[in-house]
Amino acid sequence: MIDLAFYERHTREDLAGRIAAELCTEGSEPGWKRSRSNFEKTAFHEAGHCVLARINGRHPFKAEANETCGQVTFSEKSIQYGSISDKEMISFNVEYVAQNGLSLDLEKLEQETVQLLRDHWQWVKRIAHSLIFKRILERDEIDGLLSDMPEGAALC
Repeated sequence: MIDLAFYERHTREDLAGRIAAELCTEGSEPGWKRSRSNFEKTAFHEAGHCVLARINGRHPFKAEANETCGQVTFSEKSIQYGSISDKEMISFNVEYVAQNGLSLDLEKLEQETVQLLRDHWQWVKRIAHSLIFKRILERDEIDGLLSDMPEGAALC
């Protein structure tokens, strides 16, 4: 039997990038939108992954962002071997869980991810702004920026 909670946690991490990039364009009033460059959206995208990973008790090894793409890695091996897109990872999780007779409720996981990111938005902004300034953050820098963030969350 597989650990469904494990796949739910990791699917939230995978969803966090897209959702953080969407949330960073929200304005201060309902219906208002902030103008963000692609680079800024990428930085928020990667920051969302970093924060959800920390909530799950994982420590990113490196985060990178530029005008066209970004990535968060968890070891030197993942840097050497490249990465898989968030969409591909979510599809893999859904299919693997289904092959084992269970299912992931993506709508519920997306709602939970939105709430987790909103609850931890100050840390998402902190990572994103550092990525915008530096473009690359190493593990010790990420850990320092998230040092006052509580690990774990009620949903995870």
